[in-house]
Amino acid sequence: MLVKIILLLVAMAIQPVSAQRGAMPEPMVRLRENMSGARPARVVRSAGRMSTTVDTSSPAYLLLDAAYAALRDEDLDLAVENFEKAIPLQPERTDIRKDLAYTYLRIGENELGRRQFEKVVELDAKDYRSQLELAFLDYESADRANKVAAWRIFRGLRDIADADLAAVAQQAFAVVDAALGSRIAQWRDAITKDPSNLYAHLQLANALEERNEFVEAERYYRLSLGAGFAITLYELGRTLLAAGKLTDARMFLMEAAKTKDPYVVEAARERLLVLP
Repeated sequence: MLVKIILLLVAMAIQPVSAQRGAMPEPMVRLRENMSGARPARVVRSAGRMSTTVDTSSPAYLLLDAAYAALRDEDLDLAVENFEKAIPLQPERTDIRKDLAYTYLRIGENELGRRQFEKVVELDAKDYRSQLELAFLDYESADRANKVAAWRIFRGLRDIADADLAAVAQQAFAVVDAALGSRIAQWRDAITKDPSNLYAHLQLANALEERNEFVEAERYYRLSLGAGFAITLYELGRTLLAAGKLTDARMFLMEAAKTKDPYVVEAARERLLVLP
């Protein structure tokens, strides 16, 4: 058994990063670039326009005025600083959060930008463009839970009234779903050839989870537990949570929180904190 585990670990080590995390398909890159094309114009506003659309008596006005001035001067760090200070003064304003998110993306802080779009969507469920931005950022994320959300958002936006956004969502969903279908077929074939290949079971479970096929993902996560990977306990707990099996989810997340893997421990504890 020890030899088998060592061989599995070696197999994981030699997998290219793109294979481990799921390389972003080229069509997705092009779609993302199309979505990103208007970003610089989106956030560089004139002070005059600000004065006609924002109450100058607002506690956030001076900070926003400074933020947009910083953007015009390409001082993105200063813009971020002022946007961040403005948000607590008017936390319900999604436009500030969106402009901060786009500025984060311009400086390469994609995860911080993703969190702002997440908050925007929470505040305004009908902001479909922000949902689409969030889906792309979720898909690009290394966190599988975000990838799970991306597939679901792309699927849900295919039927919205905005034809342009719906078309982008449809194309993105088709790319994501096809890539997942290919991965699922690949790992099913690997298991057929070698049913004892626990690494293949784990990879299949990952792909099934990302496609929101939680029942089957649970099955393969359970089958891969014998490989001894701490991350599997967390991923199984997360999948059970998504499937609504709270008791089992709590049990596996608690086990994950006891492992020696710092990432797994932190992730499991965060999930446990939000369990009902």
